[in-house]
Amino acid sequence: MLYTCLLHLNCKQYKQLTWLIFALYLSYVTFLSKIVHEYYVFDWCSETDGGVVWMIDGEEEYHADFKDGRGVVSLPKFATLNYTIIPAAYEQSIQELQICRYNLKYSVFWYNFPAEDMDAPRITMYPKNDEQLGVVNELICLVTEFYPPSLRISWTKNNENVTEDVYMSQYYPNEDYTFTLFSSISIVPEQGDIYSCTVEHIALQQPQTRIWESEIDPPEDGPLVFCGVGVAVGLLGIATGSFFFVKGSHS
Repeated sequence: MLYTCLLHLNCKQYKQLTWLIFALYLSYVTFLSKIVHEYYVFDWCSETDGGVVWMIDGEEEYHADFKDGRGVVSLPKFATLNYTIIPAAYEQSIQELQICRYNLKYSVFWYNFPAEDMDAPRITMYPKNDEQLGVVNELICLVTEFYPPSLRISWTKNNENVTEDVYMSQYYPNEDYTFTLFSSISIVPEQGDIYSCTVEHIALQQPQTRIWESEIDPPEDGPLVFCGVGVAVGLLGIATGSFFFVKGSHS
């Protein structure tokens, strides 16, 4: 394999916290298959938060879950790429986070607290599957292209706050050093239900809300009733005709 490496250092300030993003870009070519792959390692940190993500060809391969104290392999077992996560990946991620914070401390000093660089998020809300009345579904709030990686998402159903069974993903880094995150809730669509997803981020002048309303129409009884009335009138006509026919035969 042929390896080429590029290091990129980016220092940004978020309120009183300064974030440091360290990206290792590795492009390699397999001579036998002549296929070019792109490999990224993203480390980012503040004084209190941070993350480590490995990505290959735009897909997450591994990330460190510092809350649960473990490394998570993200690519499925049936992935066509032949990859191996080293056993000590999580321990290595802890070291990378420590190095990131060390570099952060001195970068802030040398750059003299640079001006804050922010990107407002783009927000999209949609159901996972085509909605069906009374069938369990998942409602997704996708937030992307934002920086810094810190925001809040809240849900409502019919103007009531939803706090149970709310899923929140980790921050996924994009190649332009912005981030993506999504939140989801489980729903059972009923006619007239209205859901909302509200996003708060420092780059927004005010919280942004997206609304999703069930588009399921209630069953219509009109045609069935009309059809029933028509059949009844038709039977009455047949009965009346039979009466006159019988009466005429006996006269």
